[in-house]
Amino acid sequence: MSRTTDSSFIAATKAQIIRPVLLCEMDWPSGTSYACSAPFDIVAPGSDASNHTFLGVGSFGSVSGGREGTDSQSDQMTLKLSGLDPSLLALVANENNVNRPVYLWLALVDEAWQLVGTPNLRFAGLMDAAEITVGATGEISLPVTNRLADWERPRGGNWTD
Repeated sequence: MSRTTDSSFIAATKAQIIRPVLLCEMDWPSGTSYACSAPFDIVAPGSDASNHTFLGVGSFGSVSGGREGTDSQSDQMTLKLSGLDPSLLALVANENNVNRPVYLWLALVDEAWQLVGTPNLRFAGLMDAAEITVGATGEISLPVTNRLADWERPRGGNWTD
C-alpha cells in the first residue's frame, strides 16, 4: 500500500480547521458500492484511479476497530450501516461477499466541501460474512480484514508421501 501523499493534502492537514471524510469502496458480486462518511455525495478516484460518486451516508455509517503498526499482524475492522429499510437487507443477505476486496481512503474537504488533493489509501483488505440485524430499522455489520489474515489461516493439504 502506497504511503505517498500529495502536497495539497499535506497543506490541508496544517490548516486550523480540518474536515476529514472516509471513503469506502466495496466490491460486491453484483457490483461495486461506493460510500463516504460525509452527509453528501463526493466524487473521488477509486481503486481503478477513475472518478466515482461516493454516496454520503453521514451518521448512518460507522467504522470501528483498526489500528496502524509496524508489526506484520492481521487487522480487523467493522463497517456498519444502520437505518436501513428491512426490504434492503435481503439484497445483502443474498450476496456472497466473503474474500471480496474493500478499500478505505482518508480524504479532506475544504470550506466549500470540495475534495482537497488526492485521498490517502488507509486500508486495503477483504470482506467477511455480513451480519444483519433486522428490526424497525435494519443494520448491516461487515467485518473486514487486511490481507495478512490469509497468513493466519490453516492451509489444507497432505504433507505425507
